[in-house]
Amino acid sequence: MDDSSGFLYGPTPTIEEASSQKPQLLNVSTNGYTLLYKILKDGKFLVCKCLKPEYKGNSLYERMLKKEFEIGSTMDHPGVIKYLLFGSHPVVGNYIAMDFLSGRTLENFLKEKHDASILRKIAMEICDALGYIHSRQIIHRDLKPSNIIITDNGKNAKIIDFGFADGDLYAELKFPAGTEHYAAPEQKSGKPVDQRADIYSLGKILEEISPRYRKIAEKCCRDNPEKRFQNADSVKNAIIWRPIRFQLAILFSIALVIGSLFGGFWGLTIAGSLPMRNPGLMDKSDPVPIIDPEFSNILAMMYDKDGDGLLSYGEALRITDLIVNTENITSLQGIEYLSNLRKLSCFTGTSHHKRPKGKLSSLDLSWNHRLEEVHCDRNMIRHINLSGCPKLKNISCEDNLLVALDFSENPELETISCFGNKIVSLDVSMCRNLEYLDCTGEGLGQTRQTEGKYFKEISLPFISERKRGEVWIYLPENATVTTLRRP
Repeated sequence: MDDSSGFLYGPTPTIEEASSQKPQLLNVSTNGYTLLYKILKDGKFLVCKCLKPEYKGNSLYERMLKKEFEIGSTMDHPGVIKYLLFGSHPVVGNYIAMDFLSGRTLENFLKEKHDASILRKIAMEICDALGYIHSRQIIHRDLKPSNIIITDNGKNAKIIDFGFADGDLYAELKFPAGTEHYAAPEQKSGKPVDQRADIYSLGKILEEISPRYRKIAEKCCRDNPEKRFQNADSVKNAIIWRPIRFQLAILFSIALVIGSLFGGFWGLTIAGSLPMRNPGLMDKSDPVPIIDPEFSNILAMMYDKDGDGLLSYGEALRITDLIVNTENITSLQGIEYLSNLRKLSCFTGTSHHKRPKGKLSSLDLSWNHRLEEVHCDRNMIRHINLSGCPKLKNISCEDNLLVALDFSENPELETISCFGNKIVSLDVSMCRNLEYLDCTGEGLGQTRQTEGKYFKEISLPFISERKRGEVWIYLPENATVTTLRRP
């Protein structure tokens, strides 16, 4: 595959020596309009870029060379080649002088096997440099492995060749250009392009860097620019977050195993302390990481608006009231990303007493700041995390396998119905608006007043004197009640 840039023209001619120190020809592209020479000046190697003889004096190409220098000279970044000066020579005509980079193109670099950490470093450095370029209101328009140099010293990535770059300041020389395989669809069709055309090219490059970045590359290379990553920082964050997601998923699974072996309190404590999400690292068009395929299908069927079959973070923000049939669902992992969720209902049928139990075994609703109501009766839930839910008012988790409940971060709770569990620890010490609490019984079918032999300790608040009406609390006869003093 010929990936040379530019327009289709004739063969490359030779050029006369430009100085007493004979220049070394570095590159001759088949379709390009320029030549690159390595020269020695004042003891320092430089790269000079000039027009091929047949284009010298042509006003179009002369303006293009000048435009490249004007764009390149505005940038100063370790990941971008440095443009030094624009000059003229009696033999070669106008030229651009740039720093000489000792290294290989990424295209040649990838022909050898390299450690994954080096490839990850290079991928992130390319994202950094591209993000800087875009911050200068510049679009490269010809990003590809042969336009990226990997230095011999340090294996650092440097983006080169701004011959087809464009910027907001320029009203001319905006004709379509680039390299077929790496150019975005809108770029090939001659439509106006923005930085997302470079994101498409970046995706093609990531495909070649490592198969680890296949999913990230797929999103970069979507035909619709609106469905791609919208900037280079988002791509870099996805690269950073990819191994972290995997590691945290393993840690979360270990925490659940510990909880099942040694008791719900420890499983809840460990699992609840893991930072399973970082919304600051997420792009709104990224898919929400949902493990259970049944849950994923339900959300996509109900809330997928762009037709890609996945629930994105942007689409997740629209969900305020969610009803889930958990008969075949084991995990709602990913629901913590529904940050505007106000009411959650998990059920398995119509009749409360006759319906089968759901398969849901854990529930993480942490840091859902708007959550007000949760109903998750008749499931297999052992661990529930409601930390960081300050607006929660009502929760019903009847007939599950819960052994510990901590509502210390839910000060607005008014109603708690958790009978039919095997609770050994319950903290409602901060629930100063509590009106109803039922934690009795060993299972469905027993009356609420039945002594619950599993219950050991309960922590209750000092009910505010300003609270009007009767406070109804159902407790097993052998419960130890601790009434805390008013702060």
